[in-house]
Amino acid sequence: MEEHARISGESLLMPYKSTLTIMTAFIQSLSKPVGVFLVAALLIGGTALPAKAQTLESLQAQIQALLAQIAALQGNISASVTFTRDLTIGATGSEVTALQNFLIGQGYTIPAGATGYFGVQTQSALAAYQAAHGIVPSVGYFGPITRAHVNNQQPNPSPSPSDDDFFSGNDEGYLDDFEQMSSLSNEEVGEDDTEEVLGVEFTAEDADQMITRVSVNFSNPTGNDDLDEFITEVHVLLDGKEIGSMDVDEASHNRNSDTYSFRFTNLEGIVEENDTAELTIAVTAVRNLDSGDEGDGWTITIPQNGIRAVSPNGVDDTYDSSAYTETFTVETFASASNLELNITLDDDNPEEGVVIVDNEGDTIDLLVFEVKADGSDITLYDLPFLLTATGADVEDMVNKLTLRWGNSSQKENVLNSNATTQTVTFDDLDIEIEDGDSLVFTLVGESATSSPYGGASLKADLTVGSIDAEDRTGEELTSGDIDGTANGDAQHFFEVTPEIEVISTSISAIDNGTSAPESAVAKIKVKLTARGGAIFLNGDDETTAADEFFVLGVSGGNASTSISSWTHTVSGNYTTFNSGSDNEYYRVNEGRSITVEITGIVYQDTVTTNTVLAGMKGTAIQFGTDATDQTTRSAYSLDWNDLIDRLVSPHAPLVNPS
Repeated sequence: MEEHARISGESLLMPYKSTLTIMTAFIQSLSKPVGVFLVAALLIGGTALPAKAQTLESLQAQIQALLAQIAALQGNISASVTFTRDLTIGATGSEVTALQNFLIGQGYTIPAGATGYFGVQTQSALAAYQAAHGIVPSVGYFGPITRAHVNNQQPNPSPSPSDDDFFSGNDEGYLDDFEQMSSLSNEEVGEDDTEEVLGVEFTAEDADQMITRVSVNFSNPTGNDDLDEFITEVHVLLDGKEIGSMDVDEASHNRNSDTYSFRFTNLEGIVEENDTAELTIAVTAVRNLDSGDEGDGWTITIPQNGIRAVSPNGVDDTYDSSAYTETFTVETFASASNLELNITLDDDNPEEGVVIVDNEGDTIDLLVFEVKADGSDITLYDLPFLLTATGADVEDMVNKLTLRWGNSSQKENVLNSNATTQTVTFDDLDIEIEDGDSLVFTLVGESATSSPYGGASLKADLTVGSIDAEDRTGEELTSGDIDGTANGDAQHFFEVTPEIEVISTSISAIDNGTSAPESAVAKIKVKLTARGGAIFLNGDDETTAADEFFVLGVSGGNASTSISSWTHTVSGNYTTFNSGSDNEYYRVNEGRSITVEITGIVYQDTVTTNTVLAGMKGTAIQFGTDATDQTTRSAYSLDWNDLIDRLVSPHAPLVNPS
C-alpha cells in the first residue's frame, strides 16, 4: 500500500515537475546566463527538492516564482528591442511579440497575451497607448512616429531622432502647389515586377503635414477584365518610401462602373514644412500574365479629395480639387521586359538667359539632364546632341563640347560646317546604369571666340530617338523603350549685357465714381546691373519703338486696349547725359545698377463696350554698348519668353468710355 501510495503521489506531481522543467528551459532560451543562474540558485538554495520531498504546494510555488522570472526577462527583452518595422493588423513575428510585451508592461491589457500575432486586442491596446502619449492619429497603427516614440522610451535606445522627426505641436498648415508628375506616363509593368504608374507632387506650407489617407481607383476602359488577372498589390510611396500597401482582393469592386477602389488609411507619411514631396502609386504585376491580356490598358486615378493630410495640431483636410489620372499596361517579359530608359531635364538645367563670353574657351552650360534605368541594367554607348544657333553659325559660337557625368567626362569637337544646326555625337561611352539608378549628365560648350556675336543664341537638345543603348541581355533598346525628352533653352551670348531683376509689378484702377473704371495705372519696376562692361540706355520717352529702352505692350484685353502717358523714374548708380533733352541717356558702369519704374495708363478706346481684363507688359528691354546715338543705345534687344512672362503687371477690369 505504501509503495502504491508513493507511486500515485509521484504520478500526481509529474505534470508540475514537467511544467517546472519546461519553464526552466524557457528561461534558458530567453537568456542563457540568467536561466542557468536561476536553475543553479534553485538547486543550491535547496528550492529544487528531491522527488520524495517535493509536494504539490512546493512545486506550485516554484512555478509561480519562475513565472515571475519569465515576466521580468520578457520585459527586459522587449525593453532592449529596437523596432524597425511598421506593424498593423495581421502582422506577425518577434517585433509583434516585443511590442505586445512592451504594452503589457506599460499596463495596457491584451487578454490573449504576447502571441506574436497583431490582432484587434493589440490594436486596441496600442491605440490607448498612443492617445495617452499624444500620438496622432491614435488608431492603433505602429508606424514611424509611434516606433520612434517607443524606441526612445526604452533603456539604451537607438539614437534619438531629431526634433524635426516628431510630429507634434500646435502648428497648423496645409498642402499646396499640386502637380501631376509627367515622368510617370503610360508605364509598362512587366510580369512579377513592381512599378510606379502615377505620381503627384505637392508642398507642405506653414507646418509639417502627415499623409494619413489616400484613395486610388482602377478601371479598364477597353473591356471588363478582372484587376486580379493583372496585378496582385497596390503600393503608396512618399518620396520613394512605401507608407502603405494593399492586396488586390482588399479592393472594393463597383460592378456597375467596373471600378476597383482602394482606400489606404492609418498612413504616417510626413512632409516637413516647406518641403516638396512626391506621392506615387505603384503596382505589382501578376507572375504569369495571360497572353490574351497583354497590352490591355488600365486607368489609375487618385480621385478629387483623394488625399487626406493632418497638421500637428490635429486639424486635417482633403486634397486636391482635381483628380489625377494616368494609364498603364501590364506586359509579358518577352515583349516589354519592364524596360524603360527615362530621360528628363534636371532641376539644374539652365533657363533661357544671357551668358557673358569675353575669352576664347569660356565654358557655357547648355544642358543638364537625368537618365534613369528601369527594369534592367542599361549600358549607354552613343548620346547625340542637336545644336541650334540663331544669329551665327554653330562653329562660330562653340568649337568643343564636353559631356560630364559623375567623375568622368568626354570631349568632342564641333565641325566647321558653316551651318546653324549641327549634330555632335558622344560615342563609345560604355556607361552602365544599374536598374533603378539614375545618372545626371551636363553638356558644356567652349566659346570659339573672345568676341561673340552680340545676342546670338545657342541651344542644345538630346536627340532621344538616336540614343544607342543595350539592356543587360545585350539587346539593343528600341524607340519604344526610351521615354522622355531633354531639350535645352537658348543661351544668348554677350560680351557685355545687363543682368535683369524684376522687383515688382502692380495695377490700380482709376476712380470713376459710381461707374466702372475706364482706365488703370500699371507699374513695372526692374533693376539692371551691368555685367562685362558699361551699358547704355535711352532715357527719353521716345515714341519710336526702335529707340525706346523699355518697349511696352498690353497684356490681356483685346485690340481695342491701349497704353498712354507712360513715364519712368530711375534710381541707383548711373550717369545721366543730355539731361532733359530728347537725346537723354544713361550710362551704367560694370557692376553698377540702375532701377527703373515704368508707369503707364491702360485704357479702352471706342471700338467695344465690353468689359475686359487688361494690364501692361514689357515686350523687350533694349540696351547698347556704344553711346553714339539712340540707335546704338538700342542695338540689342532682350525679348525671350521667360523674360517677357515676368515683365507683366496684373490685370484690371476696364470698360469702354461712354
